[in-house]
Amino acid sequence: MSDENNSSDKDGAFQRLLDRHKNDGLAMAEKLFGENFAYRTQIRQLEQQVLQAEGKLPGEGSVVLTGNDAQSWAAYQALGKPDELKQGLEEKTQLQGKLQGMERETTLRTVAETVGYKAGVLANLDRMAKAEGKALAFDVRDTTVDGKTVKAAFVKDGNKELPLTEYAATNWADFMPSLTVQGTQQQQASGIRYPAQHAGNGAGGKSDPVADFIQQQEQARAAVKNPLLKE
Repeated sequence: MSDENNSSDKDGAFQRLLDRHKNDGLAMAEKLFGENFAYRTQIRQLEQQVLQAEGKLPGEGSVVLTGNDAQSWAAYQALGKPDELKQGLEEKTQLQGKLQGMERETTLRTVAETVGYKAGVLANLDRMAKAEGKALAFDVRDTTVDGKTVKAAFVKDGNKELPLTEYAATNWADFMPSLTVQGTQQQQASGIRYPAQHAGNGAGGKSDPVADFIQQQEQARAAVKNPLLKE
């Protein structure tokens, strides 16, 4: 029934179209051909536009960058491959760590010479303070003692700054005999006198109590068993 209706509709439409062309089949054919040609041309143009648009679309997994992001990506690529950049950053971090260590060593040596402390013992005390969560900041500058200008060392623990000799007497009292060296400018100016010490690790010499303390702390930490590990 549906096919018969479709056929009837087509026949009726064809007849009406033929009537509009006054039963001139050639004129009607030319009309239909022109319309068909125009439609096919339009379809080809649309297909071409679709292909061009598909060619501009990023592939699967691609990321589209525009403006500043695209410029940043181009600059990043110019720096080298990711593995090379990672290696370079790691080397930079290592070098910075070594440089900071050398600068710290130089600072501690200058401080020790100024106050008359042993640089090695002071370095051990600095490491011990760091292990306890204290970030000490040292400074050497001119100060006036009895009308005379002398170099003095200061240490800043948090927000409080003290002369290093005062800080050491309060916080490192047990290590003072090993830390101090007799006859420094500031000790003479302040009237402080400590007996000369000759701490050493060789035969017949005394061990460094600071180093011994740090070693004992490390041994104690190593002796503590991890409860998460099964024996």
